[in-house]
Amino acid sequence: MVTTGMITGGLSFLNLSRQKMRTHFKLFKIIGQSGKILSKLDKAYERPRDAQCLDNIRKLEKEWDKLLWLQEEY
Repeated sequence: MVTTGMITGGLSFLNLSRQKMRTHFKLFKIIGQSGKILSKLDKAYERPRDAQCLDNIRKLEKEWDKLLWLQEEY
C-alpha cells in the first residue's frame, strides 16, 4: 500500500536529484569551457605580441578567472 507521504517523499527525492544533475551538468560545462579557453590561451602566448594579441590575451584571462570562480562556487 502506497501512502501520500511515500509519494511526496519520492517526488522530493526526484526534484533533488534533478537539481544535482543540473549542478553537475553546469559544472561539466564550465570545465569544458575552461579547457577550450586554456588551449586558446596557450596558442595566444606562442604568437608574436602586438596590441591586438595582448587585448585578446587579457580577455581570455578574464574569462578564465570567471570560470575558475564559477568552478569554486559549484
